[in-house]
Parts: sequence; structure tokens; C-alpha cells
Amino acid sequence: ENIKFKCFKYISDNADANANEDWIENVSSGKKLFVKQMENLIVN
Repeated sequence: ENIKFKCFKYISDNADANANEDWIENVSSGKKLFVKQMENLIVN
């Protein structure tokens, strides 16, 4: 079968000693970037 599939993964931190702070700072960006990708898929 020819099944189209797209998967997105947002890396919110570097999994290091600063991961907790990085995650808190970056997690909200993931939602915005995901919505932007979905809008691009709909338009294109």
C-alpha cells in the first residue's frame, strides 16, 4: 500500500544538566511550530 505518513518531533532540550530549565523555556515554542507546520501542509 502507498500510505502517506508525516511525523514531527520537537526537541525541547539537550538532555543535559540544564534540561529542566531548557524544557520550561522551549516547550511553548513546540506548539507554535507544530501549528505552523500544519498550516503549511494545508496550504501546500
